[in-house]
Amino acid sequence: GLAPGAAWPKFRGDAAQTGRTSRKPTLSAAKPWTFKTGKGVFSSPVIAADGTVYVGSADRHFYALGRDGALRWTIETGEIVDSSGLLDDRGRVYFGSGDGKLRALDAATGAPVWTMEADDPSVNKAFIRWFEGSVAIGPGGTLYVPNDNFFLYAVDRDTGGVRWRMKMPDQTWSLPAVDARSGRVFVGNNNVVAALGKNTFAVDPDGTTAWASVTLGSIAASPAIAGSKVIVGGFDGQVRALDRETGEVRWTHWAQDHVYASPAIAHDGTILQPASDGILYALDPETGAPRWTFDAEEPIRSSPAVDGDGNVYFGGGDGRLYVLRADGSLRFAMKLVDDVRND
Repeated sequence: GLAPGAAWPKFRGDAAQTGRTSRKPTLSAAKPWTFKTGKGVFSSPVIAADGTVYVGSADRHFYALGRDGALRWTIETGEIVDSSGLLDDRGRVYFGSGDGKLRALDAATGAPVWTMEADDPSVNKAFIRWFEGSVAIGPGGTLYVPNDNFFLYAVDRDTGGVRWRMKMPDQTWSLPAVDARSGRVFVGNNNVVAALGKNTFAVDPDGTTAWASVTLGSIAASPAIAGSKVIVGGFDGQVRALDRETGEVRWTHWAQDHVYASPAIAHDGTILQPASDGILYALDPETGAPRWTFDAEEPIRSSPAVDGDGNVYFGGGDGRLYVLRADGSLRFAMKLVDDVRND
């Protein structure tokens, strides 16, 4: 399973991808820090129990940083790293890279444990074999990793061997949410052509499809499991609540532009969904009706995180980190990026 005690062991925080933690903010004498990589950082960091931060960069490196921002170790890959890592209960960190390799490393030292190579993209008439989606883990320890070669892989974490591969209609940037009881995974796909297949899937641990549906826009976002529903937004501007068992649409909420970011589930069940219209929508989990909205006035393509006090954190297209209270009021915002490419 996931690393016990880790502050944020995988993309979206947990297996259900709620984007929330029980940890509360505290006053501290620690000073803010920065660590500069060689190029842009497109992936979310994951954080171990001791505060170590693991993050990849477009400079083709994956980094482990101490809680003070000091470099602990780094490993170079053959292409950009724009997917997040995963910390497991065996002291390992797993991450994929644009070089088509999924790596298992010793989280403390960065020493390689194994490397798995994705199939050549020509197998599925794809163009690249980048691991752009992140890494998920099932209750039995199987890793679920999507690739741009149109495969979703189930990987044995002991050996790096492929247990099964599922052919998808298009590239998969979406990270599967995992039902911790049944092991069923829920994942989106970039496909928009119904004749080619679906773009939202429920897949059982043996690789069989339980249900699938299709929308008119890519599903790049990663689903979140919210009780009996699976929440996911698409490039058609819709946020959908799907029945976890059947895939039936329970409700839909329209944003005013495409939805790229993944949702979070607040402690009271409120669905927190940013959109490229610059608005973070707080939606009633039963009806999809807005409880409140916050307008950042620039596209929001980062996925929100919720702390133990209910504060909501997300990055805006204006280079700011926004922090909202649980009622949607602005707690503070920090301008972190002054460059023209500040998003």
